[in-house]
Amino acid sequence: MSSPDPRPGPWPAAAPRESLEEQARRKRVKPVSSVHELAREGIWESDEELDAFVEDYRARRHAELS
Repeated sequence: MSSPDPRPGPWPAAAPRESLEEQARRKRVKPVSSVHELAREGIWESDEELDAFVEDYRARRHAELS
């Protein structure tokens, strides 16, 4: 049995989206005031691992720009 009206039924109203500012306030996130806050010891096990990451990043970036 089909409905004479081909349009779909009523959709529930979408919940209002939270702005980034509202999300940050709710999560109590503070802005980074210095890049030094992001520095962490032990992220890379070796200089070679860091070099491999940088090389891969550059290759991907170059591929995206081509």
